[in-house]
Amino acid sequence: MSSLRSGRSSTFARRGGGARRNYGGRGRSKGGGGVRRTIKSTLLHTSALCIIPPARLWPCIQSIRKVHDKAYARWMPHVNLVYPCVAYKDFDAYGKLLEAHCENIKPFVVNLNQVGHFSQRQAWTVHLVPHSQNKGKEWNELHNQCIQALNLLKPEEAKAKRKGFRPHLTIGQFPKSEAPLEVKRLETAFSTPKLEFEVSHLYLISRVSQTAPFRVRTVIPLGGAKGMIKGEDTKLKEKSKGEEKEKDLVEKTLNEKWSIEFTEEEENRNIPPPHPYP
Repeated sequence: MSSLRSGRSSTFARRGGGARRNYGGRGRSKGGGGVRRTIKSTLLHTSALCIIPPARLWPCIQSIRKVHDKAYARWMPHVNLVYPCVAYKDFDAYGKLLEAHCENIKPFVVNLNQVGHFSQRQAWTVHLVPHSQNKGKEWNELHNQCIQALNLLKPEEAKAKRKGFRPHLTIGQFPKSEAPLEVKRLETAFSTPKLEFEVSHLYLISRVSQTAPFRVRTVIPLGGAKGMIKGEDTKLKEKSKGEEKEKDLVEKTLNEKWSIEFTEEEENRNIPPPHPYP
């Protein structure tokens, strides 16, 4: 069994991650107030930074995506923050920067009961709108800090990304002629029950090829969020009330589908992932 690790300092460390690397020059970080390092990396379509809803919300989302979303087999339900993103080998470095930049951003609650769409020439891409309580201010601040932490874009590129950011969770693509009716049907379907969850962690995901599914590699807490406990062994010794509480926390954490990381090295060695997908 793999060992359990806790605490915010370990949340962005991949299992078997090895030595840390120093990336570039130093300066003060606006987001976290700590040391800022630049990353010398290329943005790739095989990696992304995103939010993933908890497993309890998956059934109703996946039942639609399985039929209508062409990316169903490659992407889990997600809200992208940065895509394309840094290379997998730079996840540790970017994770450090993200934790520093986002340490003052508190977890916030969103709901997925509104249906929206992007209109293309021949089709509509239909999505769920992750509404936050303060009219999207939480999303904008989170996205802004993720872009600042990236520190790879030219000022005009970063500004364009921030201006064009519209958080969404894609559920399907529909021909333009059928889309309005389908959207109305989905609006009714997603009006109840209440699809609500807390955004408390960021997820760095990658895939080993363009056709392979994305997997969670690194998990970063927002400020005030508890660090995730890693591992697959929930059979902790129950010697005290404190240990009983820790056991409950571990089991609760591991019941969330994406609390366990799965490295590219493990995937390339054909080790089975710790959770079913899709």
